[in-house]
Amino acid sequence: MTQELEAFREYLIENERSENTISSYTESVKQFFTMFPEVSKKNMIEFKQRKISEGSPKTAANRCIAMNQYCEFIGAPECKVKAIKIHKQNTVENVPTLKEYEYLLECLQKDNDWKTYWMVRFLAKTGARASEFIRFERIHLEKGEATLWTKGKIRKNTHTG
Repeated sequence: MTQELEAFREYLIENERSENTISSYTESVKQFFTMFPEVSKKNMIEFKQRKISEGSPKTAANRCIAMNQYCEFIGAPECKVKAIKIHKQNTVENVPTLKEYEYLLECLQKDNDWKTYWMVRFLAKTGARASEFIRFERIHLEKGEATLWTKGKIRKNTHTG
């Protein structure tokens, strides 16, 4: 199994999957084979049902996506299962108002917490995600922009004042 798992890992690398995706997909395959001796449509459906019953729909969906990719890899597309659809919220409900944002900055100034002040201000002004923020470097601040790869896409953050 380890040879096949390593070949699957190489397949994912060749398909330009991120390191996190590769880890998640290989973990899914390991989990599958601890439950079942072989890939079959019946076993795939049972795997899907077990993952759904474990409680996290998003994790179950990701495990199925991974195993469907594995089915493609081994040349058994007929064993793939239907995707688990998860309703995504189209709005963000926990966003502070402008008044709350300004109050936060004011409090940070009064407390002389300049590091947090500039981090909050930077995130608010650029629209950067926290996962992107930790990858910013001083050169990005000096140039006034950063271009980062995020989940196979290029995201450009610009600050002009």
